[in-house]
Parts: sequence; C-alpha cells; structure tokens
Amino acid sequence: MDQEKRYKLINARTVSNLGLPSQSFEGSFWTDSRTALSWIKADPRNYRQFVSFRVSEILEHTAASDWRWVPSKGNPADEATKWGSGPYFNHESKWFQGPRFLWLPESEWPHPGDLTVLHHCSYTLTIDFDRFSSWNRLQRATAYALRFIHNTAKKQPRYVGQLQQPELHAAEIAIFKLVQQESYPDEIVALSTKGPNEIRQDAIDRHSPIYRLLPMLDNNGMLRKRGRIGTAEEISYYVRYPITM
Repeated sequence: MDQEKRYKLINARTVSNLGLPSQSFEGSFWTDSRTALSWIKADPRNYRQFVSFRVSEILEHTAASDWRWVPSKGNPADEATKWGSGPYFNHESKWFQGPRFLWLPESEWPHPGDLTVLHHCSYTLTIDFDRFSSWNRLQRATAYALRFIHNTAKKQPRYVGQLQQPELHAAEIAIFKLVQQESYPDEIVALSTKGPNEIRQDAIDRHSPIYRLLPMLDNNGMLRKRGRIGTAEEISYYVRYPITM
C-alpha cells in the first residue's frame, strides 16, 4: 500500500510540475485501490503520520473529487504486469483505448461502493522510561511488547520462547524512534514528505537544533546525521550516518 500512495503522489506532482492548478484542472485521476481512495476522500488528520502527510500533499495539488475508482481488471496500468503475458499493442487494445466504460455515460462508470468503512489502523508504542533501571531491561520489555503486537496480528507466524536477536534489534529501533518523535516531531514531519534517504535540507527550519546536522530519515524512519564521511563506502552505514538523539 505504501507503493500505491507513491503512485498517487507522482500523479499529483505531475499536475503541479505542469503548472496545472487543481482549481482549473479538468480531468480525472484513477486508482484501483479502494483503501487509497477512501484516504484521499477523508480528512487526512484522521490518519497516522505516514498516510496523513502523503494524502495532504496529494490534496495540495489535486481535488478529492478528481479521483475516481477503476476495477483492477479494467486498469490499463496493470496490463504489463498482472494479466497474461503483457499488453497488446494494437490500436484497439485497452493499453491505448483505456477501459471500455469510459465510452459510456459518466452515470454508468463503476463506483467503489461505501468507502466509510475503510480505515488506516496502526498502533502507538508508549514507553515509561522511568520504570527501567537499565538499557537491557528497557530493550527486553520493549521486545516483548512488540512480540505481543506481532502475535495478535492475523496471518502471522507467532514468536515464542526466548527473545531472538532480530526482536531485540527491532526493539532498539522502536526505542530510538520514540525518543526522536518526542524530541524532533516537526523535523520528522518535514522529512517524511520524501522517501527514505532523500535529502530535504530545505524542509528543515533553520532554527532547528539539528539543522546543521543535515538530518535524513533512513529506511526504518529514524533520523540520522549526514556528513563528509558518508562518501566513505568502505565504512559501515551505521558509522557513516550516526543516529541523531
């Protein structure tokens, strides 16, 4: 679904780059994702950070009413990847002509149905750091909390027995991210509008305490510091881009 939201952003940014203001744009954007469409047509403030920021950017360049639903089987964009051996490149094919319903009156176009039941569900991990006397206790307690969350999810293999190293590593990341979110919420919001590892120095307020650290978000969503040592590829990534705390 993250990839689906990126496709919507590409469409919205294309309109902006072409100098077509959303107020005067006459056309439609199409998606075969009911979930993504429900997010676009709802108040983005109702959703968690990642979805909220991307939906807000989409709505900066397009209107919610511009977005319509196309069934997956009628989506020309899937012709090359999902159905059969590839698209047919003759003039009458869906690749060039689009879905057949476009030739019908707009009243007969497909409708996604009720979108109000689609929600973006996630969890918020809260840790009372004062309860723990050592890093080891904090890390293990967090790991068990994350295991519980994992085991209660559907269609997931359950984790049992002693904590494994990947679980402890995930707990470490969760703790670091929680501390960063409490300390630098505005910076994380600004950097979240781009993909991981993308440079967005212009998005950070110059009065931010980490502005001169050239912050970026890694693939785990953690703030890291950039510097000249980043060009030394023979050194570990974690050394080249230390975590910002």
